[in-house]
Amino acid sequence: MFRKLTPEEITQFEEHARANLPGRSDWSLFHPVCRAIWWDLACQHDGLDPQDRFVVFTADNPYFAEV
Repeated sequence: MFRKLTPEEITQFEEHARANLPGRSDWSLFHPVCRAIWWDLACQHDGLDPQDRFVVFTADNPYFAEV
């Protein structure tokens, strides 16, 4: 569904993701590069391992708003 990005585009997408949170949007609409950044940020905020299969974010986590 998503095209492969060049290394330069990956950097641009990562920078965009760090500067623009998804809010209450459906993450599946965004490129996997952006989703990975947001997931890492959300896990870091709550002190969770991003590799865990099951996580529950705190209500005050600004990187992950429940839909």
